[in-house]
Amino acid sequence: NESPPGGRGAGLVYFGPDPAPYVSYTKLTNASEADWSDVINLTYQLNEGPDETYTDDVTQVADVDQWLRFFALNALIDNNEGGLVNGDRLGDDYAMYRGIDNPRFRMVPHDFDTLFGRVDRSFFRATNVPALNRLIRHPDFLPRYYGQLIRSEEHTSELQSH
Repeated sequence: NESPPGGRGAGLVYFGPDPAPYVSYTKLTNASEADWSDVINLTYQLNEGPDETYTDDVTQVADVDQWLRFFALNALIDNNEGGLVNGDRLGDDYAMYRGIDNPRFRMVPHDFDTLFGRVDRSFFRATNVPALNRLIRHPDFLPRYYGQLIRSEEHTSELQSH
């Protein structure tokens, strides 16, 4: 996993307020602005945000239920591609989207060429990434993650029966 000069990976790590280490988060729109303040805020909230306000703060910068559904579905379909879904701390093989009307980050499906390899893997591989470990295992979010696993499994069963 190579980063651009000065970049330090895209593993949702907070590197402080200086934008230079965040250049590994490749921007496909507004790239000429070189503004990583949104990513800096996201990584700050995920890693350094105070415990007392963590749930509220994170839900302001990330569509948490969509993230939990994203990681649950990737676990259920055994997406074995490298990346956040498998605990890659450098943050390879994933994409995020941040809109104007809804500025919360959303995970975007990416690189599905290694699915359904094994059925005995953990549903918590993504938690090797410290920011995702804090998010997924947080007492307010863990039940919601389990709910996404159950909903995703139910949808998968429905598809198999048709």
